[in-house]
Amino acid sequence: MAESEPYHGAWKVHPRDLVEEGVTTSARRARIVLRKYVLGQDEEEIAEAEGISLKSVKYHLEKAEEEGLIDYVKENIAGE
Repeated sequence: MAESEPYHGAWKVHPRDLVEEGVTTSARRARIVLRKYVLGQDEEEIAEAEGISLKSVKYHLEKAEEEGLIDYVKENIAGE
């Protein structure tokens, strides 16, 4: 019997293995938080969905605001 490959939904490999080299888990999480926030989820929903603290969500959003990323992402999502 042939050895079956692990199943990762629609992905051929686990999504965490697709991350660019050198990108930290925190950076990935920050991207997810930012995108969900821009798409209209509130901070509490994001924290619950991602299994992270509300404090962490607020931190990521504060840093994104300081760097002007919230407006940048809003502009790019509108362009999709």
